[in-house]
Amino acid sequence: MVWSFAGAVSDDTMRLTGTDGEITLTMFKSEPVRLMNGSGTQLFDLPYPPHVAQPLIQTVVDDLLGRGSCPSTGVSARRTSQVMDRVLEACCGGRTDAFWSRPRTWPGLRTG
Repeated sequence: MVWSFAGAVSDDTMRLTGTDGEITLTMFKSEPVRLMNGSGTQLFDLPYPPHVAQPLIQTVVDDLLGRGSCPSTGVSARRTSQVMDRVLEACCGGRTDAFWSRPRTWPGLRTG
């Protein structure tokens, strides 16, 4: 996995590559999801929400108003934070400082 928050190229694309193919999707654009495998390339035109966080925000509001329940809790937030800490430790040497300003020191940096 390669994450570059300070790259010279602005590319918000996620590529998931496996033994049988690759899925490519953009994070902040409304572009089709691309599946490439031995059968060829397929495009999936999935609707991009106008506000990506809106569905989660709505569950919080509904929970607070007693009209539903929110799946996100303090426990799940802590778990997510712990995962990000592990990823950033392996990739960038942690997040206890301004790690984005020192990409040349990242232990997970791939060169060549």
